[in-house]
Amino acid sequence: MKIINKISTLLTAILMILILVGLVFSSSVRNNLIDFSEDLYNSGPVGILVAIWLIWSFSTTPKTLKKLFKAKGFNSKFWKDL
Repeated sequence: MKIINKISTLLTAILMILILVGLVFSSSVRNNLIDFSEDLYNSGPVGILVAIWLIWSFSTTPKTLKKLFKAKGFNSKFWKDL
């Protein structure tokens, strides 16, 4: 279970990095993210609950990114810190 938690934390951090880079460089990624948030908002209470869950699931991403930069890459120190 601990390995699955580490992998999911790592994947959310990678996803967040890709979204941030895509927001800076690509207008299509920006438009897709805006459309996705509008779709969630227009879905009613279920969409709002999904948006809250997504925000909550990405709440540990800054800590993971800090550990990644502190370990200077994907290495055993980073894996043990997760």
